[in-house]
Amino acid sequence: NLVPQSLLSRLHGNDVADQLRAISDLQNALRKIKCPLDYQEHYEGLCQAIIKVIPVNNFRVFKASAGLVTTYVETFKSNITNYISPLARVLCHKIGDNKIAVRESAIK
Repeated sequence: NLVPQSLLSRLHGNDVADQLRAISDLQNALRKIKCPLDYQEHYEGLCQAIIKVIPVNNFRVFKASAGLVTTYVETFKSNITNYISPLARVLCHKIGDNKIAVRESAIK
């Protein structure tokens, strides 16, 4: 599996510091991918893992997860067109957030 279970546990846990480290670890792993097509079987699972962390109500976690979405899209580019809609739907909900920084991150 592309994302180890231990990282997923940290990503979806309740500890903010752990979530932030897990997001950073996942971003670093994505940046190291040289041939995105080699990971095609993991696109959907990775997308679902990211979707689960976006709605977190902590601003720092959301901002980091928005950065993770950007890294995901930059890494896999046109190969993930089928998975962009679910990510966009989740991000669209954040556009209505009370905090301007959250709205700006969602739009970016």
